[in-house]
Amino acid sequence: MPIFNQFGLFGGDSSGKMSISSEAVKNIIKRGIDIHVHADPSLFPRWGDAWDLAMACRNEGMSGFVLKFHHGSSVETAAILDRQFPDLHVYGGITLNRYVGGLNPAAVDAAINLGARFVWLPTVHAHNHGKVFGHLGSFGFQQSSSRLNDVKGISILDDRGKLVPSLKEILHLMDNQPIVLATGHIAEKEIVFLHRYIRANQQKIRFLVNHVEFKVSALSIDTLNEMIDDLTWFETTYFSICDIGKSVTPAEVAQKILAVSQAKWIMASDTGQKANLKSPQALVEFAKLLMEKGITRTQVERMLISEPRNLLEG
Repeated sequence: MPIFNQFGLFGGDSSGKMSISSEAVKNIIKRGIDIHVHADPSLFPRWGDAWDLAMACRNEGMSGFVLKFHHGSSVETAAILDRQFPDLHVYGGITLNRYVGGLNPAAVDAAINLGARFVWLPTVHAHNHGKVFGHLGSFGFQQSSSRLNDVKGISILDDRGKLVPSLKEILHLMDNQPIVLATGHIAEKEIVFLHRYIRANQQKIRFLVNHVEFKVSALSIDTLNEMIDDLTWFETTYFSICDIGKSVTPAEVAQKILAVSQAKWIMASDTGQKANLKSPQALVEFAKLLMEKGITRTQVERMLISEPRNLLEG
């Protein structure tokens, strides 16, 4: 008899196969924080704007979310929503694509002073993004409304394999600050190099590896094990298993989490796409699927509640 029956989580079908109750899982996401979610205004089609997203999260009892825009800063929008929804914490940040000048220290400095909690390294303009998807500025499943995507892909390493000076300046600005450096869509070798550089220079920077299973990241278990430390978190997302962005199966996600169970894992939706589930529903579905593959309720609560708080608040 599964141990979770005491929580009323499991049911069964005529074949005797055990399943998780979605209604029971809904209670888990209460107080949860989605650290990676998109909304309008956006260069990509979205199901609703940031206000709609805040309403959806508040209505499900969530504690908050991190609003991400691929085209620039979400800091200003997040600040207004945070004030309008006093029972919901809304965080913003800046994404270092060409729209803000790429790896631009001035843009990062301004964003931090305006209240940014996240700095995302290049996403749709990352050199690695172009290599994986065959083009910059968009994905195979959704096209950007921007007409200026014929740009050079951004790498954090120069021709000699060294960290570019502009990123070194950005790291200096972020050192010992309550700001999260997220890896965006840079390549695995870039992620590893950057992590080693930060730790070798003893910089106190909160480091988040975005969607470790998604096509642009696809980090191996060995790489994850190498990067485990007190200031590094690994993000696993619903988007990586959904029909739009499917890169792995729920079983493969669960296997990776269990194989690197000592790491700081965080569950996020990475949703907002027009044809996808909304953030709260995506988190419920993701938790349900992972628990059916062996992830415990305690682990899910840690990935949705305590670790996001630790990442954001320290």
